[in-house]
Amino acid sequence: MKTAKELGFIPEYKPMNEEQSRLFISIMLASQVDKAVLPEGDLPFVIQIVQKRIEAMKLPIDFNSSGLLAALILSDGNPGKMVTILIDSLTKYEGQTVTIEEISEVYPWGFYTDESFEEYVEKYLKTRKCKWGHIY
Repeated sequence: MKTAKELGFIPEYKPMNEEQSRLFISIMLASQVDKAVLPEGDLPFVIQIVQKRIEAMKLPIDFNSSGLLAALILSDGNPGKMVTILIDSLTKYEGQTVTIEEISEVYPWGFYTDESFEEYVEKYLKTRKCKWGHIY
């Protein structure tokens, strides 16, 4: 099955705001010295969504702490965006552990604009036209 980009999806990206950029850089620096860890106790709901989908669907991917935190920042806590980040990560890093560095490669300028996100979901994910679309 083809990826959305192979099917013609050309995304536009929205740059991260100042707060997101600051958090992203902090996590990147912490990950360089193995200090990027998830908080103890209950994790944010959107992180639980990704972890449960990976577990329940036996998806061939994993995220380390820095990868999950980077995805959380880019998703703005939006479950649909978080699942989209999971799908994009699976498309590029199937069988690997995703770190903040890999997230940075997939989204070098930030997450999709609202218009691109909506187009991606409506035309490619909900219709299951692209690889891993069934996860959405």
